[in-house]
Amino acid sequence: MSIPKKYIKALQNAKDETERMIIIASMEEHLGASQIEGVPEHSTDCENATGPKCECQCGGKFHGSGLGDAVSCICGCECDQHQGHSIKPEQYRQLTGATTPKVQTGFAGFGSLERAEDPTPKIKLPGEIGEWLGEFAPHESAIVIRGDKGAGKTRLAFQLMNGLASLGKTVGFFTLEMDPAHPVIRSYTESYIAPENRSKIQSAAEATKGVTSLHEATQHFDVVVVDSWNKIPNAKQQDLNDLRKQHKQIIFIMIFQSTTGRQTRGGNMVEFDSDMVIHVHEGGRAMFEKNRYSNTDRVFNVFEERLEGGEDVEVVVR
Repeated sequence: MSIPKKYIKALQNAKDETERMIIIASMEEHLGASQIEGVPEHSTDCENATGPKCECQCGGKFHGSGLGDAVSCICGCECDQHQGHSIKPEQYRQLTGATTPKVQTGFAGFGSLERAEDPTPKIKLPGEIGEWLGEFAPHESAIVIRGDKGAGKTRLAFQLMNGLASLGKTVGFFTLEMDPAHPVIRSYTESYIAPENRSKIQSAAEATKGVTSLHEATQHFDVVVVDSWNKIPNAKQQDLNDLRKQHKQIIFIMIFQSTTGRQTRGGNMVEFDSDMVIHVHEGGRAMFEKNRYSNTDRVFNVFEERLEGGEDVEVVVR
């Protein structure tokens, strides 16, 4: 196959040996193509170009020097909108010594902090419990509830389930401390779950496959609630982080038993991985130990379902 005239002209007009090498590399890359005459012409829209270039939308940020009337663009462009042929970017950098700015190309697993829009809109529960929680993004979301025995942890979980169901969320509730038919569970359902929300919440008395049961539940529900985590067979604290990372759009609410030192039983790794850590003190006074989305100094009275405001907060640590 003869060399196209545009290549010959480009070689004749090359300003230096580097440009000749790039043209030759481009020829070697594309002359084997059976329809080389159909390669599109290139516009001069790209910045930092000394000749015709490919039609890109990257503003020239990924481009090298131009090649006159060469039929194949050799800019080494890596942008997604690249149109037309190009030598391989590695060839371009090797021949010219050019480097693509690291901030532009990124690195595997990394991306710009700039986003056109928030991919996960925040939600807010209705009522005073929503005022207390504040707006939060249901993305890799985990809420840990711990507290004193009989303080109201399960009551708070029921109130959260009702609020989320009011937003149209479906809830899978592992009630591992008590059977769903237990009078306490029935009483909490009557007291805290609105009639129109009850069909959105389903319960299970066992997690027969351990943490695998929770993974399976994410295929059917928007929210997964466990009372309590310590009852899941062979569960490790790392499992909660794995759950929220693997099921990014699921909200996890986990009740943990507490130690006498007001820590989650089994270790505090889950607290680092969670968006919110709530401790329910004696008398049903729920306080944030951590909240990534709102202030942590407000108190919610679980028994009265209201915010406590204005008075000094006094809790007893046993």
